[in-house]
Amino acid sequence: MPEASCSCSSSTSCRCDELGLTSIPQNLQPTITSLYLLRNEITSLSQSDFSRYRNLQTLDLDTNHISTIDHQAFYYLTSLTLLDLRSNQLASLRADMFVKLENLQKLHLLNNEY
Repeated sequence: MPEASCSCSSSTSCRCDELGLTSIPQNLQPTITSLYLLRNEITSLSQSDFSRYRNLQTLDLDTNHISTIDHQAFYYLTSLTLLDLRSNQLASLRADMFVKLENLQKLHLLNNEY
């Protein structure tokens, strides 16, 4: 996916909403602090998906089709304060998948299948 598909401002925030994405884009600036991926076609999150975006503070994955999240998918996101997983297809979550999110203040999980 070309970076031009996402709307990025000043290398800190990228909006990749409603682009039909099936995976996390890997060609955005690694310094971004906010990543919005609303209303795409993402079905799973792997351990490496966010490893290059270690400065993320906001990650919004609202309204995708996520049913599987690797227990280390958020491992490198130690600065994350907001994680939005609303309106996905999550049936269960492992307790240890959030262990590295020491700064997390808001976790949105409404409208899932659990």
